[in-house]
Amino acid sequence: MSLEDLLAEREALIDGMDEGLREALERVEREFLARAPGDPDAYNNATLTFRLLIDSGLADIVDSLPYEERARMVRKIARETGAEPEVAASAIRTMRTANMRLIEAHSRRAADSIRANMLAANLSRTPVTHGQILDSVRASVSSSLFSTGQLETQIKTAMATWDQQVQDKIGEDTGLSHYIYWGPRDGITRPFCRSILRMQRVYTDAGIEQLNSHPELHNYVPPNVRIHRGGYNCRHMWLPVSARWAEARGYKPA
Repeated sequence: MSLEDLLAEREALIDGMDEGLREALERVEREFLARAPGDPDAYNNATLTFRLLIDSGLADIVDSLPYEERARMVRKIARETGAEPEVAASAIRTMRTANMRLIEAHSRRAADSIRANMLAANLSRTPVTHGQILDSVRASVSSSLFSTGQLETQIKTAMATWDQQVQDKIGEDTGLSHYIYWGPRDGITRPFCRSILRMQRVYTDAGIEQLNSHPELHNYVPPNVRIHRGGYNCRHMWLPVSARWAEARGYKPA
C-alpha cells in the first residue's frame, strides 16, 4: 500500500473519529444542561462544573478515545517508510497515560470557563431570571466545548500529538534521524503546511527546529513545530525515514 493510499485511509479514520467525538460531546452538552442548577450561586463550588461534565458522559469519552486504532494506523505508516519495530507496550501505556492527563486538564479548563461565565451572573445589578440563567449556561457550555481552542479542539489536537509521539518513538527505536512532512493538501490546509508539503524536503531535527521562525506559521502556535506542526487541529505528521528512502522518492535535503 502506498503512502497516498495510507493518507486516504488515515483521513477517513480521523474524520470518523472526529465526527464521533463531536456527537459524544453534543450528548454531554445535552445531559449537562439537563443536570445544571439554575442558581448562579451553585457555581461557587469549584468542583461543580467539572463533576457535572464527568457525570454527563465526559469520563466515558476520555476512557474510550481510540488510541488502539490510531496506533495501528501509525504502525502501518511506519512500515511503508521502512520502519517496522513494534513499539513496546510499556512505552505506549506511558504516552497514553500522559495524554489522558492532558485531556483531563483541558476538561477542567472547560469546566472553569463555564463556571467563570456563570459566576459573572452574580455581578449583575438587576435581578437575573431563571430563564436568563439557563440561557447563560447553555451559551457557556456550547462555547467551552465547541468553540475554537476549547475542548473539542483540544482533544483532537492532543490525539494528533499522541500520533506524533508514537511516530517519534518508532524513529527513536530504529535510529532514524530524517523526517518528511506528510499529510493532506486540500482546501483547508494551512499556508504553512501547504508550503512545507510543496517543497518536498527531508529534514533533520535541526532543520525542523529552524521552521519555528517560518513566516507563514501562525503566531498562536507555540514555538515547537516538532510537536504542534501547523497548530490546532493540524492533520500532518513528521514521519521518520531513512535518507536513502527519501532520496529514492524525490525528497531533497532541507
